[in-house]
Amino acid sequence: MTDTDPLDATRQMWSRGSYATMGDVFAAAGQDLVATVGVEGLDVLDVACGTGNTTLAAARAGARHVTGVDLTPPLLEEAARRAEASGLADRVTWHEADMADLPVDDDGFDRVLSSFGAIFATDQQRVAGELRRACRPGGTVGVTAWAIGGLFDLMTETLRSHVPDLPPAGPSPRDWGRAELLPGIFAIDPDALAFAERTITWRVPSADAAMAVCEENAAPVIVLRQALGDGWAPARAEVVALFAELGTEGPDGIELPLAYTVATFAEP
Repeated sequence: MTDTDPLDATRQMWSRGSYATMGDVFAAAGQDLVATVGVEGLDVLDVACGTGNTTLAAARAGARHVTGVDLTPPLLEEAARRAEASGLADRVTWHEADMADLPVDDDGFDRVLSSFGAIFATDQQRVAGELRRACRPGGTVGVTAWAIGGLFDLMTETLRSHVPDLPPAGPSPRDWGRAELLPGIFAIDPDALAFAERTITWRVPSADAAMAVCEENAAPVIVLRQALGDGWAPARAEVVALFAELGTEGPDGIELPLAYTVATFAEP
């Protein structure tokens, strides 16, 4: 009998498509998170760092040292290439690990961040507890999530509505975009939480081109596309129509609003 790593399926899923391409679409949100918490001269941890956009944003913003953790080796390899190309490799350390079991010391960082990463936790409280464990007293934990009713949230819900026999509802990335749920996820006083909704603009030639980027590069969309099979075409058409409705005319096509949330709190 062969032991199977239960995380292999997750690694394989996030290896689909091109996270680098998709992550670059919303890299500005990670930069915003870094600016919101302030990192100059501090030790920073970026959890579920993907290809390193937020990690490197923290290094560029003057962090003393930044540690990026992700489960998927190809994403970390791309992150390391980007760090080297940016001349930041000596200020960044990368670790392959599960965000539910971070390979870091207690109280090791002044800032603990996760940009659209912790939101995919299957055990939300455990991952939230790991983020808090890594943060020094007086430090700050900060996470971004897709805003409820925003473009990416509506896209996901539209596609899911076409999938027959969905599994029972469980922990959802949407939970991290709800201010009323985060205190329970993090086990903090609601008054300690700072929560804001912000928007970045995605400029694309057309609504169809935007959907092509998502279906070719975004791992969760690729999974839904495969689940739908022959039902993909009508689901795709519905999302393209949604993008066209939400977009506004720009100089080179359309501009799509990507609404996201930034949640931060100080570790006591």
